[in-house]
Amino acid sequence: METISELMRGRTTLIATHRLAAIHDVDQIIVLERGRIVEHGRGPELVARGGVYAQLYRAGKFQT
Repeated sequence: METISELMRGRTTLIATHRLAAIHDVDQIIVLERGRIVEHGRGPELVARGGVYAQLYRAGKFQT
């Protein structure tokens, strides 16, 4: 992840992943459910809101 972070610095980067650890600290996370955007924001903000992202995060889907 450190190498990827270095490559992303100063660039717009699109990442599609199921590994929340890969995206938790990025500038903008867009959460899709059934093809629709249901949440967006930074990882800590999404956890605080208690929505879909938070449920995955708390269910242990936050893998490193």
